[in-house]
Amino acid sequence: MTQLIRVALVAVTAALCVTLPTGGAQAATPTKNTLYTDASVDADQPGSIKIKVGSSTSKIAKLTLSVTCDDGSKEKVVRKDIRLSDGYFEVFVGPGQSISGAFVSKKKASGKFRVAICSGAFVGEFDAKK
Repeated sequence: MTQLIRVALVAVTAALCVTLPTGGAQAATPTKNTLYTDASVDADQPGSIKIKVGSSTSKIAKLTLSVTCDDGSKEKVVRKDIRLSDGYFEVFVGPGQSISGAFVSKKKASGKFRVAICSGAFVGEFDAKK
């Protein structure tokens, strides 16, 4: 039953797109050489996210989304050199799958994700802080 729900969630999230705020609001510039983390992302399974900004504030050096699956195994999605556009970012992981967000201050990045991991959909939000 859980597997069926996950497959349904993947189908639904594939049909939806993450919309980032546009208009007058501009995201903040991240701090150089800083690691932003959220040890307990808001999702249906235990997980964490790490966002590393290197010497350039125009890109994320490395983003790691880690998940502990129902069977106790661990899986992760790693992406490097992610361009920032006015403090916003979006990484496409696969068809209908992405991790997106914005630096809301020099100390915090917030966003959403939907990825197929642990034999199903892993969908949630994060608030990573330095």
